[in-house]
Amino acid sequence: MDSQEESVKPTDNVDFFLLVEEKRIPVDRDILVKSSNYFRAMFSSGMRENCQNVVELHGLSSASVRALVNLLQTSQLSLRDTDIEDFIATANFLQVQKAVDYVKSHLDAHACVDVLNIAELYCINDLEEAAYSFLVDNYFDIFRKGQYERLREEQQTRVRELRKSIKSYICAIVEYDEASADTPRKTRNLYYHDDKEDVFRPYKTVDSRVPKSSYGAAVLDNNLYIVGGYVDAGGSTGSATGQAVGSGFRFDPMTRQWHEIKPLQQARAGFTLAATDTHLYAIGGKAEVDLFTVERYDPKDDTWTFVAPLPRPVKPEAAAACMGDVYVAESAARFMSPDRLLKYCTGQDEWTDLGKIPYRLQCDSDMVSFADFVMVIGSHAIKSYNITSGEWYTMMRPMGGGYTKNRFDHVVYDGDIFFVGRVTTQRCTPSRGVWDCLAGVPGCGYRKAFVLKLKRLLPFPDEVYSGGNAGIRKAMNT
Repeated sequence: MDSQEESVKPTDNVDFFLLVEEKRIPVDRDILVKSSNYFRAMFSSGMRENCQNVVELHGLSSASVRALVNLLQTSQLSLRDTDIEDFIATANFLQVQKAVDYVKSHLDAHACVDVLNIAELYCINDLEEAAYSFLVDNYFDIFRKGQYERLREEQQTRVRELRKSIKSYICAIVEYDEASADTPRKTRNLYYHDDKEDVFRPYKTVDSRVPKSSYGAAVLDNNLYIVGGYVDAGGSTGSATGQAVGSGFRFDPMTRQWHEIKPLQQARAGFTLAATDTHLYAIGGKAEVDLFTVERYDPKDDTWTFVAPLPRPVKPEAAAACMGDVYVAESAARFMSPDRLLKYCTGQDEWTDLGKIPYRLQCDSDMVSFADFVMVIGSHAIKSYNITSGEWYTMMRPMGGGYTKNRFDHVVYDGDIFFVGRVTTQRCTPSRGVWDCLAGVPGCGYRKAFVLKLKRLLPFPDEVYSGGNAGIRKAMNT
């Protein structure tokens, strides 16, 4: 039966063909020998194919072989006439590592689950590991695009375990990188604490559109969200008393990229932002007047929704999420009135007054949570509230006193409370009843600290991890 000759670029001076499904595919024999262990073994074994200019392949599709040959000869891949499973199976059978490496470097959110399943089916270990690494690094996009639900339960478990195994770091952003606010730099950095050498190092430049002060910052699912804040009349992000904005940004530390998110429905600055396991809550703040509204952000569909407002016109001095609900330290409107602890029940969308706080809040108090405790941190005391028993406890006094969030921001990491400041970072270990000093974060002015899992700490600052210029899904459509 006559065979149909397939056109594969480049074809000049090619006198060797692969015969697949009665179709002759021209190919440079030297490229086959160089790229394929299968053909290298064939042509060095003394088999009769070594003397022929046509080699017939059985059990393979001509479309996948044609796509593979085109990739070897042009470094371009088109899967328009075949599917990714057939292409990978063909590359695996012919032992073409270059094709597997191409798929590894061009994974995308739409094809990664399919590639993972194919790699497991054909026991291609390096491709399987690459697919899992992509799922971990791009978890947010995988989740939002509905691909995470396609993973089998054991695959989801492995992704979660791999994410947990990534090392966490104390991180911070300050208003000015320089020590003097009179000479601010045009760029700001997100810093991480190198605990081996006790120094804060830059990890990534901050998006220039992010306000420098009075914004809300919180970490949800290892993504840093910065929303609201002040800009001056000219749109600069440097003013601390200008116009409140509702803009929002998300930083993904796995891909080291900043993304703009849907803005708040109500512009606000000087507010509290709390993160539960599933949502963000923007509480109170200021615009032209004091605000008592509360907005909830759903990262899956990128939307802000108004929920139950604060129960009365009070200032939400600090807030923290604990065991799925949000707790707010209320600063009383009248000096003689006691400060109180409020609880927002996320499931019922309602507020509850939990009673007096046994401590007079300053205008710079802060809150963090750990296990089933919420901790109110003031300039001279730390009060902890057990949400299970409803009891208050007095914790150790900060070293030297005066450790307010004007000078420090506070995070909990590995059971310790960190007071992150410019000159020094104070670490409180409640279980041992000790304080010690660590390095401070460079810069001054408004400071926010948080804990993030980080990978690829070097190089800095412009190197951005990327799987490639075009994804597998694009290759399938070209």
